Amino acid sequence: DTGLSTWGDFRSQPYTVDDLVDDAIAVLDDAGISSAHFVGFSMGGLVAQGAAVHHPERVRSLALLAAGYYGGMLFEDSEQSRALGAFFMRPRPEPDELEDWLVEQWRTLAGSRFDFVPEAWHRRAGEWLARGYNPRCPHLKIPGHEERLGMPEQRPEWRAEGLGRVRQSTLVVHGDDDGMFTPGNGKAIAATIPGA
Repeated sequence: DTGLSTWGDFRSQPYTVDDLVDDAIAVLDDAGISSAHFVGFSMGGLVAQGAAVHHPERVRSLALLAAGYYGGMLFEDSEQSRALGAFFMRPRPEPDELEDWLVEQWRTLAGSRFDFVPEAWHRRAGEWLARGYNPRCPHLKIPGHEERLGMPEQRPEWRAEGLGRVRQSTLVVHGDDDGMFTPGNGKAIAATIPGA
């Protein structure tokens, strides 16, 4: 549902992070790769953790950057997390407003340590739109979509137990000014995966 991939209707054909894990493994299969080092940023970090839990023989090591906690998403209250929540409650924009909307989204996601340069982000937004950005992509709904659709959600404690069995070398990098996957997610990952 992003880039040049096929776009589907998420409500009629929902999928989970674990479905995305299976997709990542299918890419390895198609390329004839028996195992790989997984680097996951944001939701990609959830996918990488799921791969290590469900397909440990395919994962050589993990680098998890600003990732959510696969054992159960943690949402901590902060000024930035509240601003993000308010932003994502807004209706999606019309097509001719998408570039400005994307820049505003990234401004809301950005931490406070570095200057936000709108011109650079407008260039990036233009590249995304040219490559096929899908404004209806369910990116932010995937981790908890089961609850929204009235489907049973996989028990978070089972996922945490799975992470506790991960033996691959794991590096966790997380900012302290992250309003999306708040810092407790990185701390929980590092505390759950032995030796991370």
